[in-house]
Amino acid sequence: MFGGGACLRHRVACVQQIAFKKLLSRNQARAATTPPESRIHLPFIVISTSDQTTIQLEMDTPGRRDLFFNFSAPFEIHDDHEILMRMNLHQCDPSELSSLVPPEVCARVCAITWW
Repeated sequence: MFGGGACLRHRVACVQQIAFKKLLSRNQARAATTPPESRIHLPFIVISTSDQTTIQLEMDTPGRRDLFFNFSAPFEIHDDHEILMRMNLHQCDPSELSSLVPPEVCARVCAITWW
């Protein structure tokens, strides 16, 4: 039904949906014990580099959200999707699947062997 690229995009979207829904459930379960200032909102990125790296940060004009970084050493950028995968939030039992993705998608997702 799907071509190779379309099938992969569909699978990635399904896995992301599962991870986002599991994150939402996890956050709701911890809402009473986690102060608002300790919460991380989506989307986000994590930047990792050596602790010896100098990072210069410039912010654009007030009211805008443009940030400019200059690193003195190599760095890696990890997006929210990658971090959620590292937290294993994309994994679920087949019994949970129907509550995480629309029913018409369940049959297609069951073919994914990533969990």
